[in-house]
Amino acid sequence: PQKLQAKLGATLLIMDTGELGNTKEAVTMVRQQLDESVEANKKIERLGKLADNFKAAWIKQDKKTAGEIFNDAEEILASFGLATDKINQLKTIALANGALGFKFSGGGLGGIVIAICDNREIAQQIADKSKDLISNYWIEEV
Repeated sequence: PQKLQAKLGATLLIMDTGELGNTKEAVTMVRQQLDESVEANKKIERLGKLADNFKAAWIKQDKKTAGEIFNDAEEILASFGLATDKINQLKTIALANGALGFKFSGGGLGGIVIAICDNREIAQQIADKSKDLISNYWIEEV
């Protein structure tokens, strides 16, 4: 990993779902799908390309594209069965209230979710609307 020196010019809303993710279970689920499906392997390759595209968008300070990449990555990860009902509810709230992009972090099956927002006000609005679904949240300028 390399630290990006440039700023994206966006605001991250980081929310704790209060659900303890299970990385071992998540890895086992994905491994089984990779062993059984060429399509699953193509999705993993696509995630790698999205990571490269995200870095390029960040360097260009293209927060709209960065958000779209988050959404694409989330869709792929969710297709592996890694998004919980709560994660899906938070995604709906975030995207309906101005988030540029949304994805869960880590192995999935709970844990942390991240929304890329245009500004702190949008991030706070999403956090307020999500308060009954989360245990904590942080807002960071990036």
